[in-house]
Order: sequence, then C-alpha cells, then structure tokens
Amino acid sequence: MRELCERHIARNPNARVTYDDLAYWYDGYLTENGERRFNPRSVVLSLSDDSLRSYWTESGPYDEIYYYVQNNIAAVRDDLVRMVAGEPVPAHMRNHAASSMSLSTKDEIFSAMAVYGFLTYHGGYVSIPNHELMLKFQDLLAKEDLGYVARLAQSIEEL
Repeated sequence: MRELCERHIARNPNARVTYDDLAYWYDGYLTENGERRFNPRSVVLSLSDDSLRSYWTESGPYDEIYYYVQNNIAAVRDDLVRMVAGEPVPAHMRNHAASSMSLSTKDEIFSAMAVYGFLTYHGGYVSIPNHELMLKFQDLLAKEDLGYVARLAQSIEEL
C-alpha cells in the first residue's frame, strides 16, 4: 500500500492524500495471523479522487445490519456503542453466519458483520477497523430513532 501511495504522489506532486491518511481512513482489517489490510476499493477511489471520505455503499448487507442494530437483536446495538467508543468487544466467530438467512446470536451477527467487512476480528474480539467505518457506525447510531444511543456513546467516550 505504501508503494501505491508513493507512486500516486510521484505522479501527482500536488496530491493531498498521504499514506498516513490512507492508513487512518481505510486500514485496520486483520488477517487470521494478525497482518493488517486496507479496504482496497476505498483506497483506489481515494487515490483517484485525491480525497478522503467514506466510499462504503449501503448495499443489502448494510440494510440487514441496520435491522439487527435498530432492533438491538442479541444486544448488538449496546456492544456497537462500546465499539464506537473505541472498546473492542469479545466475540466467537461462526463460519456459517454470513450465509445464514436468520442470525439470532451476538456471535452470529458479529461473524456476519466481519465477513461483510463492517468489523474486524482478532484475538477473540471484534472492533470497528478504521475511520471510514467509524463514521458509518456513528451515522447509523445517530439516525433519529437511534439518537439516544449516539448520545450514550459520546458520553462513554468522554469518560
């Protein structure tokens, strides 16, 4: 990733996007052995636009996740508030979760969220991988019917 960014800067001397910017916005995914990974689609679009913003699209998986958060299925919303405040949450990954039509346990929901790229998993914990997704989750929690959750996350962060 660093080499890609260096080539971008070499071709565009007035480039605004730096490697550190890309790392803050789009890095944070971890492989099973702990290697860090960037969101490749977002990096390519960011370098093409020479701007930093969320390139996530609200697709089918996002709508499904919204349902689980809005209805606080298996207390997922409560744990998401903790993650927005920067606290990793314990979880046990379930391989079948992303292909399941109905998720009912917290571990199944978090497993699906990790497979879809909304969360990262390492060492028995899930967390929000980067700034791009942190903004998405803050927006999700700030929606009118979830506003109290956003305020709760903010108060936890201030503590």
